Amino acid sequence: MLKTLATYRLVDPGSEWRLHRHWYGHSALADLLGAPEALSDDVLYRCLDKLLAHRREFFGFLRERWETLFDARFDVLLYDLTSTYFESDPTCEGLRQFGYSRDKRPDCVQVVIGLAVTPQGFPLAYETMPGNTSEKSTLAEFLAAIESRYGRSERVWIMDRGIPTEETLEAMREGDAPVSYLVGTPKGRLTALERSFLALPWREVRDAVEVKLLAHDSEVYVLARSRARVLKERSMRRRRLRKLWRRLGELRELPARHAQEHGQSPCARPDSARGDREVRHPPDGGRPPAHIGRTRTRPAAPHAAGRRPPPAAPPARSSTARTTAAAHPRPIVRLDSPSPRRCL
Repeated sequence: MLKTLATYRLVDPGSEWRLHRHWYGHSALADLLGAPEALSDDVLYRCLDKLLAHRREFFGFLRERWETLFDARFDVLLYDLTSTYFESDPTCEGLRQFGYSRDKRPDCVQVVIGLAVTPQGFPLAYETMPGNTSEKSTLAEFLAAIESRYGRSERVWIMDRGIPTEETLEAMREGDAPVSYLVGTPKGRLTALERSFLALPWREVRDAVEVKLLAHDSEVYVLARSRARVLKERSMRRRRLRKLWRRLGELRELPARHAQEHGQSPCARPDSARGDREVRHPPDGGRPPAHIGRTRTRPAAPHAAGRRPPPAAPPARSSTARTTAAAHPRPIVRLDSPSPRRCL
């Protein structure tokens, strides 16, 4: 069963239910592996349960094979959290708990999964936690688990800004064996460091990627900009703008479509007693009309005798805000040293 599951994951990954109901019967695994012609989904799940008891030894074996076959290195690790929910009766049992749903399903119970992988995608360890686990409470335990399994070494941990707390980062810096990290910086700190960054020159670390390095309070802050990222985000904004523009065109055609369906003219003159007036554009071949429709106006109340009209509102003041976020898009950072770094 283990060979069947491993082959299925490598050739055509999917669920165990799909393997049991469809994929296995349309493959030649039964003849190649000498397995039975029919599989039960209970057998597949029981195989995974038996494999779970040997998880630590299994990951140790895989790490050795990855180092031998692919020259994989584990000095840089990416740590992140995800969640998976259950389409079942919302009963909180064991790890299944209600919590922050990344899948936008707060009505379902879930579990939280923490995963550490290499930049090449090789997983080193994972942990399954209750569904109501907070992101900020998982890092310390996960670091201790990795050190107990693989020992202490010069590793660099890369995380999102919402995972570690300032206390956890301080413990990583000031421990007996300092741990290096690269973590996103909260946006509130960008204003305080803006003047310091303006005086620094840009340094090119690779094609189309430039950085500024600022040493501050036993950390190195990294401000990065990427021309490729600028083009990508610009394309995303234009794609979204085209969708909005198309939708505005559909909304503009709704009055004429509604009038056509009800046998009315979209420019019919309303009853003057209601205070409505029609908006028309001169057919002089000039500027094309931007809108054809009606607007309702209320007659202005006359001012009382002896009273001056209210003063006109002052013109709106224009303000200019300084920020580096618009000039420098989301960073793409390359590590040059294992010292603790923050990324803006």
